Amino acid sequence: MEDFTSLWAKTGDKGLTHPVVCHLLDTAAVCRHLLDCLPPAAVQRLQRGLRLDATSLRAWVSFLAGAHDTGKAAPPFQFKPKTSALERAQQLGGGVLYANWRDLELLEEPPHGVVTACTLPEFLQKCGVDEQVAGELAAIVGGHHGSIPSPEEIEKLVGSQAQGSRGFFNRRNRAPSKRNQAAIGNDPTLPQWRAWRTDILATLATFCGIAGCSLPITDASSGVVIEPAAAVILAGITTMSDWIASDAESFPYAGENLDLGAYIADLDHKALAALKRTGWLPWQPHTEPQEFSQLFKFEPRGLQTLLESRMRDFRGQPALYVVEAPTGEGKTEAALTVAHWNSVSDMPGTYIGMPTQATGNALYKRLCDYIECWYPDQRINVQLVHSAARLDKSFSETICRLDQVYDEEDKPGGAAASEWFVHRKRALLAPWGVGTADQALVGILRKRHQFLRLLGLAGKTVILDEVHAYDSYTSRLVDRLVHWCAILGSPVVVLSATLSQEQRQRLVESYACGLGQSAPKLPEQTYPRLTVYSQDRIEVETFDVAEVNRKRRIHIRWIDEADIPALLGRGPTAIIRSSVRRCQTTAQQFADALVFHSRFTQEDRERIEQECHLRYGKPKRNDEPPRPASLLVATQVIEQSLDVDFDVLISDLCPIDLLIQRIGRLWRHDRKYRGVSEPVLYLIQPTQDENGLPNFGEDIESRPGKGSYQRRVYDRHALLRSWYLLRHRNDLILPTEIDSLIEAAYNFADRTTLEGLNANEREDWECSLTAMDNWQRGLRDLAKQMVIPERDKYCRAWVLTAPQLNDGGKPEEAFTRLVEDSEAVILNTGSGEIAFDHKPQGDVLRSILRCQVKISNPGLIHELRAEQKKGGRTLHQPSSWRQVAYLRDLALLTVPAQVGPYYITYDCRLGLRAERT
Repeated sequence: MEDFTSLWAKTGDKGLTHPVVCHLLDTAAVCRHLLDCLPPAAVQRLQRGLRLDATSLRAWVSFLAGAHDTGKAAPPFQFKPKTSALERAQQLGGGVLYANWRDLELLEEPPHGVVTACTLPEFLQKCGVDEQVAGELAAIVGGHHGSIPSPEEIEKLVGSQAQGSRGFFNRRNRAPSKRNQAAIGNDPTLPQWRAWRTDILATLATFCGIAGCSLPITDASSGVVIEPAAAVILAGITTMSDWIASDAESFPYAGENLDLGAYIADLDHKALAALKRTGWLPWQPHTEPQEFSQLFKFEPRGLQTLLESRMRDFRGQPALYVVEAPTGEGKTEAALTVAHWNSVSDMPGTYIGMPTQATGNALYKRLCDYIECWYPDQRINVQLVHSAARLDKSFSETICRLDQVYDEEDKPGGAAASEWFVHRKRALLAPWGVGTADQALVGILRKRHQFLRLLGLAGKTVILDEVHAYDSYTSRLVDRLVHWCAILGSPVVVLSATLSQEQRQRLVESYACGLGQSAPKLPEQTYPRLTVYSQDRIEVETFDVAEVNRKRRIHIRWIDEADIPALLGRGPTAIIRSSVRRCQTTAQQFADALVFHSRFTQEDRERIEQECHLRYGKPKRNDEPPRPASLLVATQVIEQSLDVDFDVLISDLCPIDLLIQRIGRLWRHDRKYRGVSEPVLYLIQPTQDENGLPNFGEDIESRPGKGSYQRRVYDRHALLRSWYLLRHRNDLILPTEIDSLIEAAYNFADRTTLEGLNANEREDWECSLTAMDNWQRGLRDLAKQMVIPERDKYCRAWVLTAPQLNDGGKPEEAFTRLVEDSEAVILNTGSGEIAFDHKPQGDVLRSILRCQVKISNPGLIHELRAEQKKGGRTLHQPSSWRQVAYLRDLALLTVPAQVGPYYITYDCRLGLRAERT
């Protein structure tokens, strides 16, 4: 009969295997050193949650991470290769086991992670661990493939009585079947399985040194067994350790004739080398905080000075910072100041979540420049974190830099990006990252591996920019993310120019509840504001703004479409339309206009952004000569994604907070010479219907049937509030009036506006308000279903990855934003740049992906999908693309093309167009 070293965990080329015991030891060794790579504050949360001293924590966590694949030491996994099942049965059971295996073949093979959750508790309890704690720990590490086993999954195999009267399930007693006992290696007639498992775990325990260490959580109650922060961090570090230890290049397969002693002797060296190879580079923050002027090479403004002074009191502790300030006040640098002070106080690392990929791309370049300045003698892993990150040239170049191998004495300083972290589930684990807020929001959704994203945020400073840009659904997700950052002990900096009082209060409540505290009522303070909350302490202060933002009078003029040409030619001018179709229609009237919207390829978008920066970007000196007259026709993409400045601004009406963002692009920079004498916002007034009500056209929701409510661009009631608020105004005083404008637009209990409306207007107001209330209530309810529980409702770790089930009992897909159905395609314009007949890789793959465009027209999407089903050449997927993960869900659209009633064209000036013929 074989011994436990013959049980295999992995197979390689030519039948070479890697024993279970070796893989468990590999994983434990990686985990032991990976703990040193995490932010100290995150390790402290884990230590506090497991109630262990530092030495015991290292021993127990490495042991638990190593034990993740205990479930592979069981018959179903060992007999996995059906062709060799009989041979393996004869090796491991002298032929006796084969009869049982024939019976087991009738069963659906249980996932080995679930088997770990079923079998590991027995060994843990023999070590003295409380049975509830043992069950929870085993379930957490058993979830290393992304889904933590639920009580139902475990009970299906072991029966509820196996966990004891006070056990993990607290359900009715039910004994396991003999077949299930055999499936997890607990068949009493074949005791060798239990013995092998015990020997493997005993070897692992000796290697990790748990003997003589204190036991985790010796005072478990019937409530929460393991604190949520500890559960998340343990699940995440287990999965990371497993992934790194599964690299055959770092841990070559041991094969047969294993010398276990010799294997163990070299493990620490292998683990350290693996961590270095994957990019878990050690970096050392400054030992003392640097002054703002040293970090950014310019003198701080009012906001930055205030935050720097507050960090002397709040650094190194969980805290929420809400910054409300006009554009151009240096909110980003202020937030990075918070990150810097926390980095020197056991909270190294930062993630910056932006509202769009474009804003993330722009900030990535700035962040890399800052880091190269701050750490000239170190290589710092900085990731761009969003689904199209590989398409960004700056990011691709930093990946190439880190892929080179340097000696210790010859490693370059500055920002770099490890290839290993580019994977979407690993990117947040890098010490520094910037991307979309969505990447962080996935961490609070009921999805597989969500704990990895939360691990990536634990103990770091999390910065969320432009939070006003989200709808009710995503805003609730932001609240829950802020809540879980508090649970994880992560400071959060929220940046916005336009937050309502209710939003600010909700953010503070979310963070306070995450700390297990009651939120205080916010004291009143004038705009601009800095709100800081930490451990029952709240401070709200105002600060001075830059001269360019001090009491700006923005004149308002209402115009018709026909008036637009007369307003051009007086300096750099922007026309902001609220839909792509309207933007393209306007641009066709002005041949010299630069056009910018969301339906360009990445290649063209970057070219347009670069041209925008050249024409409308920040001047080097304020006395530069007047800029020549030019025109940009754009959609709301320029509200957040570009630091641009116009002398003249023409805009469609939009919700008031977004209109303030648009105004932030009018006379934004300090310039001595302008093409006009004063800043004027020209608003295109809506037409009126037969009842005298404003007609917002395609910019509002459509209600195709009774009781249905489908939003388009903006909510009708939000537009009505802007319209009635501004239609008789001649000017706005900013930032003085920002608070009153935001409250008038979003305090839905305020009915003051109704006093000046006629009967038709009142009815329209009330109907649109009711429709919006119903819609937003539905969004809030939907968000509650999608997110993981808050602290007060958390019970066991399995709820973190348990999907929400729909009415049919199937898992509901969780998402970060409510968006219309869309279809991404690769455009083929006949230029010969698209590869068809071979598997695209490297630069060829990147060039293909840069031809991607997203289509959101529902009618066109329907026709395109019908065309693809027909197997036509207009829209098809080359067979070679199915082998490439990035192209697997993309089809090639050859343009120009007639698809159903739509004639589709693309050009580099107007972008993708679909006209009905």
